[in-house]
Amino acid sequence: MLKNKQSKSFSKGQVAIEYLVITGFVLLIAGILFSVALFFFNENSSFAKADAAVSEIVANADWVASLGNGSTVFFEVNIPDNIQVFQIRNKTVFLKINVGSGLNDILAYSKSNLTPATFVTSAGKRKFSATFVDGNVMVSEVV
Repeated sequence: MLKNKQSKSFSKGQVAIEYLVITGFVLLIAGILFSVALFFFNENSSFAKADAAVSEIVANADWVASLGNGSTVFFEVNIPDNIQVFQIRNKTVFLKINVGSGLNDILAYSKSNLTPATFVTSAGKRKFSATFVDGNVMVSEVV
């Protein structure tokens, strides 16, 4: 009879350890999935901010061109982290961003001609002006 009680307590202890191991394994898998999801969220967030930045610049350039010669518009753009190149060429606003998957180009096309310019690649909210002169939109950073 003593043997029977002893084997029951060992089996209860074994079951408890098995549940503990299974719970630990499930938590490990959940942690890995969470970290992967967080990585992709941060990457997509940088893409979205960069796309919004170039779209905002192009929208304001097109708007000032529609207002006519001598018009000026002031606006703010949120520039994301990890920007390698920030340029305006021909009718294109161009950002090269470095995310986990490597360097990626993000660009937007304007309906109006843009004066070529290169900007500092620092992150944060920055102020710009767009001026329409002689058929070209000149975008410049306001200091």
